[in-house]
Amino acid sequence: LHYCWYPRLSVLINAFPNLEVISYNSGYNSTPFGLPEHDELRRNNIAFQAHKQWSSLTSLTVDELGMYMLGLQTEVDSVILPSQLTYRDDEDWSWLNMSLQSLRPRHLRLTCSGETSGLPQALGLGMERLDRLDLEVYIRDDSISEDVTVSFMPHTLALPHSVPCLHLKDGLY
Repeated sequence: LHYCWYPRLSVLINAFPNLEVISYNSGYNSTPFGLPEHDELRRNNIAFQAHKQWSSLTSLTVDELGMYMLGLQTEVDSVILPSQLTYRDDEDWSWLNMSLQSLRPRHLRLTCSGETSGLPQALGLGMERLDRLDLEVYIRDDSISEDVTVSFMPHTLALPHSVPCLHLKDGLY
């Protein structure tokens, strides 16, 4: 699904009941979280899944707004957020926390920059099944601080168990 602004799971699940892989881009260049229509779509998608879900879904590649709007309530083995996540404050990470609680992936891959101190808390819930975490963090040269660097050490991610394949990469831009 590319550039589908309002993905309704009632249509998609009925049309493709045995879907295993979703690749979805909402089509927004900048994420307009907080719009009433996105919240309503998420609520409707979650409500529909009380009656019917994808039982074969194993992989989800999605942008952040798409992940929020889909509101998937089923476990998925692999979740990939291909675009770089950039935030101004900790509150911006709440959508990730809400999404990961129901997806509970075995593999999670994401890239982020900007204010990242809220990321460890966002990753803390829904990580019970996590076997692999690929995390790439870009920090601006003028914003490097010991606190930011330390916050991404594995022991501060608050994962419920040790992750055998943890890839941490930092970069400067």
